[in-house]
Amino acid sequence: MIYNIESKYGKNWVLGENNVKENWEYPAKYESVFCQGNGYMCVRASNEERCSSNVGAYTLVAGTYDCGENDDCTALPNLPDTVHFAMTVDGESVAFDNAKDGTYLRTLDLRSGLLERTFDFDAAGAEYNAHFRRVVSLADKHLAAAEIIISPKDHTKGFSFTADGGVLGSGYGGMGHFAEGVRSAADGVMQVVTYTKQSEIRISVTELVKYELEKDGVRTPVKAKETFDCTSASNCVKYAAQIDVPAGFSLIATKYVVIFTSRDQGGEMLGLSELSDLGAKRVKAAAGRPFDRVLAESAAEWERRIWSCRDVSIEGAPSADLDLLAYRFAIYHLTVMSPVHDNRMNIGAKGLSGPGYNGHAFWDTEIYMLPYFIFEAPEEARSLVEYRVNSLGACRRNAKKGGDRGARFCWESAWITDGEATPVWCDTGDLELHITADVALGAYYYYIASGDEAFMKNGGYELIFDTASFWASHMKLNEATGRFEIHDVTGPNEFHTHVDNNAYTNYLAANNLEAALKYEKHLAGRDPELHERLGGHIDVGLWQNALDKLYLPQPNEDGIIPEHDGFFDLPEIVFDGEESVSKNPKAWERTEKHGGVDKVQCSKQADVAALLYQMEDKFGADIKKKNFYFYERNCYHSSSLSLNTYSCLAADMGELDMAYELFERAMLIDMSNEPASSSAGIHAASLGGIWQCVVLGFGGVRRVGDDLRIEPHLPPAWTKLAFEISWKGQRLAVTETANGFTVENITVGDKTPVSFISGGSVYTVADKVEVAAK
Repeated sequence: MIYNIESKYGKNWVLGENNVKENWEYPAKYESVFCQGNGYMCVRASNEERCSSNVGAYTLVAGTYDCGENDDCTALPNLPDTVHFAMTVDGESVAFDNAKDGTYLRTLDLRSGLLERTFDFDAAGAEYNAHFRRVVSLADKHLAAAEIIISPKDHTKGFSFTADGGVLGSGYGGMGHFAEGVRSAADGVMQVVTYTKQSEIRISVTELVKYELEKDGVRTPVKAKETFDCTSASNCVKYAAQIDVPAGFSLIATKYVVIFTSRDQGGEMLGLSELSDLGAKRVKAAAGRPFDRVLAESAAEWERRIWSCRDVSIEGAPSADLDLLAYRFAIYHLTVMSPVHDNRMNIGAKGLSGPGYNGHAFWDTEIYMLPYFIFEAPEEARSLVEYRVNSLGACRRNAKKGGDRGARFCWESAWITDGEATPVWCDTGDLELHITADVALGAYYYYIASGDEAFMKNGGYELIFDTASFWASHMKLNEATGRFEIHDVTGPNEFHTHVDNNAYTNYLAANNLEAALKYEKHLAGRDPELHERLGGHIDVGLWQNALDKLYLPQPNEDGIIPEHDGFFDLPEIVFDGEESVSKNPKAWERTEKHGGVDKVQCSKQADVAALLYQMEDKFGADIKKKNFYFYERNCYHSSSLSLNTYSCLAADMGELDMAYELFERAMLIDMSNEPASSSAGIHAASLGGIWQCVVLGFGGVRRVGDDLRIEPHLPPAWTKLAFEISWKGQRLAVTETANGFTVENITVGDKTPVSFISGGSVYTVADKVEVAAK
């Protein structure tokens, strides 16, 4: 991976790679890391000429779940491939493995979403340059475009160009989901119209290629000799073209791709013929615009919607450059993978960047990504929490199936009516009950930060009430102690399964009950009529009794909260004076000696630490500190959902070197040179975690109870951090240095004063507030 490539925007916007020939195992990783999308669809960065990738060409469209004939759960199917475009010049293949040494470079421009490749190659005794550009439009969610320029280095030579491609049925994880469709090719428009076999979602994939000759900057349209084959393979339109290019000219091929489905809002009733007509009409309209215009329109939307308000400024040591690039990398991918345009959809654990986890959503959204949307784009956060409201029917059935009341949220979620989407071979859907409390937390977190009463009235209250009823009905009475307990669960630490009284689960369940009681009173006073209508969802007595009797694991004599019953009875694997288990080979030897990770005091990821981070107002500073050190020493950080939590906690406690080291490890989960780390897709939660490290950790922004707190903890490498956040409908610009920080209300239109806490004092921002460092 190459960092900090200069661009027209300056440094810290562009990622690159130039050694794919030497590192043949990397293509699958780069397909994920350099993928492009707009939240509606995502196209992995597979090469036009194919390569020996471990994963392959994928185009995924949000919400198009289908259950294959031999599958035990739904998955996002892979649409027909429109990337493939095999080319020859004078009979020689135009391919990266024929690139002349030192000429190959691929880059992804995070600011505009442009993917570019260039290399030189030889053909028939002459030297040529191949230049590839691709964009998935953020301005038009149905459109993607690509441009390929073949230029002789010596323009006195003409050449013969051929290409093979089309709308190709893909063998990679998905085409078995589709019925045999209708294939057509007319007036240069290639199209496959088909539907998923189980869910019966109709799709149209439409492509058009146009050619131009270029000389001295002037482009002239040219007609290729084209042939089309709609019969040789399933759901394919194969395409071949041949052009003789005169001396002195370069050849430009521009491809336009348009995708529609019956899952599109407003398109649910569209049949195959209507989707076909829509695709053909839109691709012809798109082809009337040059590639540069499509790119410019998309780049303008990136600037308007994302970078003008969600970027940060980081100044300091040279390492701050990579930190800023990592932040932008995270924001880029959170944009391309998140279907915030449709409240029937949510963010998969791999986003739309690959087949990992079948495109399903987990607790990753609420705990690791939702805070980013809450503080940066509340309207998009609302779409994500509304997805959970729209899933309530399936979740009520899920609770009833287990003999419980209310709503039990699914560990893996797909379409809003699907219910539990966890594969049947995996028991986490039955055990990781904390997802229900995580979803409830996300709902009232959003409400606290936004003040969006309309959301609460349109399902938010029901979600909080029904999840509370699930907990109250599910917990079991311990006859010996008279307390309620939560048995046979898996907490965030997935090394330890089938445990009783996981602290994270019990405390978040209690918080869910507290929220239900709080918002029941709130609703009764604010809207008695709605309160009466929701009477069937309200059971104050049940909630209060459950809350009063629920067992909440307490710190032992050393101040450490047991992760679950029996945790302290397990053997220790790290001792005083030793490094944490994630860096300690001796700890791993002891783990194996005792029979594995489930037999010793260790964690896969943040568990009690995640509890302290989510509910810091429930614990004193001394308890928080003791538990942080104890559990970090015993954490393998074997999940991408770990390092960012510990980094933020370390920043809270002033352990700034440690916080920064953990942050750097977190940001390299996808940006590292480890070839297999991202082959099945980007780690979505980790990207949300990078934002949290910067804004919530080092920036010190935090929701504590119902309040906003700002207490900066800049790492030594940074001299300045500036960012924007939203709170209670106001837009705030925060600038932090070693001397203190300022908060300015930059809301466009009516400004309403908002308050925040810092250092135990309350500040109110009407216009601008300055807080000196203490």
